[in-house]
Amino acid sequence: MCNYFKVALMGVLLMVGRAWAMADVIETRSPDQSTVIEHACSEQGCSAWVDGANGKTPIVDNAHTTDISVQWLSNDLADVHFSCGSPCTAHFFYGKRQVSARNRL
Repeated sequence: MCNYFKVALMGVLLMVGRAWAMADVIETRSPDQSTVIEHACSEQGCSAWVDGANGKTPIVDNAHTTDISVQWLSNDLADVHFSCGSPCTAHFFYGKRQVSARNRL
């Protein structure tokens, strides 16, 4: 009975640990509310994606950073920015028709 309790307790702790490690998804809507860019960070890094009518389109996946910010510049163009420390910063520009990237070191 004691071994069963230990195994059950370990299973519960494992499930709680996984739930705690899951990141909160942050949504940023375009000014006209037609497009949503979502992002989340976890121990593996930060990811950002567009959640649209055609499903989720990745912008960046598991970038080695602890924070991502999204700023809509217009209804059709967003700046997805993350910093990887003082020597570098990266901007990914999402346009409803294309995705491009500009990095600065």
